[in-house]
Amino acid sequence: MSNQGFMRAGSTSVAIITLAKGTLGAGILALPSKAAFSGFPLFFVLLAIGGYFTSKSIEMIARGASKTGKYVFEEITEAMFGRVMGVILGISMLLNCYGASIVYVIAIYDSLKALLGQVQAQTGVNWPLYATLIIGGTVLVPLSIFEKINSLRIVSVAGVFGVFFTVASVVYALAYDGVSQDFKPPTGNVSTMMVPQGGFVDIMTVISTVTFAFCNQFNVPQVYHEMNDKSPQAVTKAAYLSTGLAMALYIVTAVAGYLCYGLGIQKDIMLNFTDLIETGHVLIYIGISAVTLSVSVCHLLNNFPMRLSVIFFLPEHYHENRVIKLAVPFFTAVSTIAIACLYADLSIFLGLVGALTGSIICYIVPAMFSIRAKQIEQEVAVDVFKPINNLPSIWSLNSILNNPIEYTMIALGVVIGIVGTFCEFYSCFTS
Repeated sequence: MSNQGFMRAGSTSVAIITLAKGTLGAGILALPSKAAFSGFPLFFVLLAIGGYFTSKSIEMIARGASKTGKYVFEEITEAMFGRVMGVILGISMLLNCYGASIVYVIAIYDSLKALLGQVQAQTGVNWPLYATLIIGGTVLVPLSIFEKINSLRIVSVAGVFGVFFTVASVVYALAYDGVSQDFKPPTGNVSTMMVPQGGFVDIMTVISTVTFAFCNQFNVPQVYHEMNDKSPQAVTKAAYLSTGLAMALYIVTAVAGYLCYGLGIQKDIMLNFTDLIETGHVLIYIGISAVTLSVSVCHLLNNFPMRLSVIFFLPEHYHENRVIKLAVPFFTAVSTIAIACLYADLSIFLGLVGALTGSIICYIVPAMFSIRAKQIEQEVAVDVFKPINNLPSIWSLNSILNNPIEYTMIALGVVIGIVGTFCEFYSCFTS
């Protein structure tokens, strides 16, 4: 892919793998159930829209980093729009990363619950919980303190391969069990999978989950910083190939999972594997182990942007403080594990994180970067950045007419942020 070698630091291929791993995570486990809510046609449309705007957002964030010379999401925002917007984005980043870390631990717990559920029933001991705590204490907490965890390419590669095995296990379940009776006469028919099984609130939770499933924007500034080839062509290639890989895996998983388990699909598809586990299917064991590996990697990689977000709020003389750099990831790792073990509901956390903060990080702020970067190109010489805290200037009628994609993303983000969050809270209290 580049003259730097396929997997050498700074190559476009490494950027693609890192962005893909930042995208692929616990969201893949919930998408089959969301396909049931929306039906396949609408699900594919929502997935395509989410994937397209994710690719555009990657390009927009890279453009913002290029214009400001900053490689931390919050710092780019502050440089372009002032401290207030930087703080708003920083809070969103913290909530998003923190919530996502909780989601990853819940996914580990659900996977172990599927794997050890029979042993738990026989002994009356909550082995999945104990196993989750062991993984957290021996892997997640110690490695989260490692400052350069995001630069270890082997970690991202292992996470991506873990996702491939997860998808393989879902496809295997369909091959072994066949298509659900919900889609066969006399109890059902093919049209069942095409028709939404949920109402408006359920459809909004699908949109929120899709937003979370594609959320990798917090990694983009660092990935762009490490790329040797920072040309728009290289960024576009990394954006579309990483997103395309994620979308392909999402479609395969959602289709295979929903076809196999029909209307009985669980919020976390791993919980549907109980019968196959009890009958000793090795590939299912491998798939569940792969989920544990994949989301553990996500949890570790997530600690890096979370650490940057916390440090952003601290006075500058604390930014290189060794104690701070150790204490922040230690606290976030321990606390997210504790919360996940106390309230293990994957679907609700996925939706809340996607709606409440993903709307800002994935759509609104990247679009604002793009609009402001275009204005900067007109106002100052190329490659020379002049901080301008003139937020209202991006809302002129002329700006709206000249940036249709950006303002569509902003409008979408506002709808998801307000309506999606309301629907997630409503679903939380009524489920």
